[in-house]
Amino acid sequence: VLIVNFNGGERLRRCVQSVLKSHLRNIEVIVVDNGSTDASISSLCNLPKEGIPLKVIKNSKNLGPAAARNVGIAACAGKYVAFLDNDTEVDPGWLVEPLTIMDNDLTVGACQSKLLLMSDPRSLDYVGDHLGPYGFLIQRARHGERDNGQFDTIEEILTAKSASMIVRRAILEKIGTFDEEYFIYLEETDLCWRIWLRGLRVLLAPTSLVY
Repeated sequence: VLIVNFNGGERLRRCVQSVLKSHLRNIEVIVVDNGSTDASISSLCNLPKEGIPLKVIKNSKNLGPAAARNVGIAACAGKYVAFLDNDTEVDPGWLVEPLTIMDNDLTVGACQSKLLLMSDPRSLDYVGDHLGPYGFLIQRARHGERDNGQFDTIEEILTAKSASMIVRRAILEKIGTFDEEYFIYLEETDLCWRIWLRGLRVLLAPTSLVY
C-alpha cells in the first residue's frame, strides 16, 4: 500500500491508521514523503502497527505525486501495488475484491475502488472514467451523486484515479511506472491507457470502499 504525502497533517495519520486495520494482513505500507515541513510524518511514530510493516521514505523536496510513487514502487515487494492519496480512509475490506479479481483473472491489470465522500459516505466521488467522443474524460458518476447501487457491478473503465487504485506489479515491470512529465494530474490516466494498450483491462471493484 503506497501513500504519497506532502504536508498531510492529521489526515495522513488517519489514512495510515485505517490501512493498518485492513482485513488482509499480508500487506506492507510505504509512505513516501515529498519534503513535508509539518509534523505529519512524526505523527506516525506512535501508531500501533498491528504487525504490518510500515516504512517511510523521505524525499528531500517535493518531487510531485508521479515521481514520488515511482520512488515507492521501487521499494515495494508485493505482487500488487495499491495506491492511496493521503486524504483517504479505507474500509477494512477494501482490498478483498480487487485482489480476488486479479488473482482469478490475469487479463485484469488494475482495479479502481469505489470512492465515496468523506463528508457524506452515501454520496459518490468517483467510480471511473470513459473517453468521450471529443477525446475528453467523462466521469461515470457526477461528483456528489447519491450512491443507490447504480455502480455496484464489476465493470470495465478506461481509467482509474490514484486516490485508490490497485495495480498488478508485473504489468508495471512491462509498461513502466508513472510518467514523471505529468507532475500532478492525469498521470494515472496515462498509466491506465498503457495498461489497455498492453492488452489488459481496468475494472471497477465496487465493494472496495474508500472515503
